[in-house]
Amino acid sequence: MNNRRLRNALLSVVAGVGLLFSLPSEPVIASAETVVNDVNIYFFSSVGCGHCVAEKTFLDEQLTLHDNLTLIQYDIGQTANLELLEEVAGVFEEPTVVTPFTVIGGKHYVGFNGTVEAGLLKNIAKYSSTNHVDIMAKILANQVILPTDFDTSSDFEYDLPLIGTIDVREASIALIAIVLGFLDGINPCAMWVLLFLISLVLNTDDKKRIWLIGGAFLSMSGLFYFVMMMTWLKTIELLIAKQVFQIIVGIFALAAGGYNVYSFIKSRIKKDDGCEVTSVTTKQKIATRVKKIAAATSLPLALLGVMGLAVIVNSIELACSTGLPLIFTQILALNGISTGASVIYILLYILFFLIDDLIIFAVAVITFKVSPLSTKIGKYAHLIGGIIMILIGVLMIFFPEILLFSFL
Repeated sequence: MNNRRLRNALLSVVAGVGLLFSLPSEPVIASAETVVNDVNIYFFSSVGCGHCVAEKTFLDEQLTLHDNLTLIQYDIGQTANLELLEEVAGVFEEPTVVTPFTVIGGKHYVGFNGTVEAGLLKNIAKYSSTNHVDIMAKILANQVILPTDFDTSSDFEYDLPLIGTIDVREASIALIAIVLGFLDGINPCAMWVLLFLISLVLNTDDKKRIWLIGGAFLSMSGLFYFVMMMTWLKTIELLIAKQVFQIIVGIFALAAGGYNVYSFIKSRIKKDDGCEVTSVTTKQKIATRVKKIAAATSLPLALLGVMGLAVIVNSIELACSTGLPLIFTQILALNGISTGASVIYILLYILFFLIDDLIIFAVAVITFKVSPLSTKIGKYAHLIGGIIMILIGVLMIFFPEILLFSFL
């Protein structure tokens, strides 16, 4: 991945914050009160069209949120409406007539998916506050359509102050999975347990036992995260009030991110490293359990013990990671990702969640030396993760369309 793609992909996460301070590209008429323009949405649908039903539900939700919206719907089962759609498709140079077909201002959309939804949301906001040409109104009035009437701006580009123009198409859920998974994995809460476990089993000089015990710990950690994240994802998908839950997760992300930033600042003042969630008493109990597992003469019992330990430790680690897995599953649900694709993205998240542990474990087995990562790295990872969580929280609440990565 080149530097430009990486830069733009990461900047797509911060786009929502920049939008809070960005100005509209066209002048807004000044008055004692903020002017809100009337916006018409023209919607061509057909009976038996599943995507039409989905878009109609979405548009009805927008009507309840925006008083200035008017929805004009055409059923192409009627000959006159079909002929009108053919004329409109010709104006927009669409070679085929397909439903749903939507026109708003100087733009049109064919079909309905996350991309179309994001475009409609962006243009509802833009046309509500800026002047625009209603091409459909001109067609209905038999007026001449000028080349300048079409809105040729990209739905995926955002002009941010100081940063410039970014294109969110260059971002991907895969990159989000890698970044969040890696930040989640560099965690002082669980790292010390793995290091302590490795240091004890290294004394046996039995590489097979070391591979099995360490591998069981890491495998169970990955399985625990996978089951937990898939459960969260399916729970989110079953929720009726998804928008409400989305806002709740956004608020949680803001609070959790703020806490991470606060914890970093506090640790720098106190010159403290490590995980605040795991108390000294808890660490002592876990250390005692690790010693028993490492000393167990029965390998099957040792493996069972280490798998149970992995579940306990990663349960504690969830409190230390402060919600990164939950936020990632919310992004998957927001994009309507299929179950098969969700499994792949979650596995990618888990791979980078475990990658630091895998490297340390492999080096330890090969060299018979434990080389831990500095806990300072974990602290800085929490700072970066906290900032990202704050930004994602802002996007989820105010600009969810920027988190829609389901591009054609």
